[in-house]
Amino acid sequence: MIAPTSARRELALLIAPWHPDALHELTETECSAALPFAHGVKVVDFQLANLARAGLREVIVLQPGLPRSSLRDHIRRVWRPSFRRIACLGGHACAGQQDYGALHRFLALIEGVDPDDLLLLAADHICESDIAGLIAFHQAGRNLVTLGAHQAGGAGPFTDWIAALNGGARAGIGMVVLNWKWFRACLARLPGAGADLPQQVIMAASREAGLQMRDAGEAGLYWRRLDCLDTFRLAWLDFISGPGLPCSLPLPPAMAQRFNTGAGAGVLRGMGDSVVMPGASVSPRAHVSRAIIAPGAHVPDGMVIGEDPEQDARLFRVTPGGTTLVTAEMLATAAAAGF
Repeated sequence: MIAPTSARRELALLIAPWHPDALHELTETECSAALPFAHGVKVVDFQLANLARAGLREVIVLQPGLPRSSLRDHIRRVWRPSFRRIACLGGHACAGQQDYGALHRFLALIEGVDPDDLLLLAADHICESDIAGLIAFHQAGRNLVTLGAHQAGGAGPFTDWIAALNGGARAGIGMVVLNWKWFRACLARLPGAGADLPQQVIMAASREAGLQMRDAGEAGLYWRRLDCLDTFRLAWLDFISGPGLPCSLPLPPAMAQRFNTGAGAGVLRGMGDSVVMPGASVSPRAHVSRAIIAPGAHVPDGMVIGEDPEQDARLFRVTPGGTTLVTAEMLATAAAAGF
């Protein structure tokens, strides 16, 4: 194990990958972290607010797979004053896991900062998390790797293995804290940098008795991973349907002023169990149920969505969980077909 020091330097790596199949048409040209969310915020704002609350001052946002995104401009405009250093890097700096040249460029980037501890977390999680508590737990235990776990429904050998570490409770990894010097030395010893690199690193830490897990659910905080349209719709509804918010809104000073003056209120719209995204609209004489109305889509008078699954599937995208995604292009096709 690594002995803690009185003053340690942490670097956060916020990973915003582009998975076009996860949210389908919503992420055809944009990563999910850059999508708008309830109350005028963006998805990425939740994790950036978590980092700011925890007192982390150095952040690198990685966007593998997507060379251009609105994320960079948003972060520069809204979040730069909240951190001492924040950089947003596209796919050229963090290419696929099989790209050994990209791995070395990534390592050189981290070595330029030379942190004591490295925090890895995903940018497409809607959550309020205790990052400061996780880092304190990691450092107090002199851990090599600390996993911040949360309840997860997914199955697979990796989650089963994590469940064994977690007393049998199935969990997903929301955050990982690594001792940087150990991690750098560990990479030099590993045979390759394939798709199973995270599992190799975690198992190496386990062998050296330096692996611990901290259940993020112990603090009773909100956590949703936006891995499908159903989760996206339900998470949005959590913020607009109840008597209160499920967690704090991620509002840095620039956004707080805009929100308090009402400028962000126009995007706070839902129709029962549906979500109307910014730039979309639904006619008062239309009926919409269990749907996401995408930006630019305008549902006309008399249209019924969410009542006839077979017809919806012909015109729109319907998920196995029953969420219907409606885009402007889909509505144009439906209108041309006489619907």
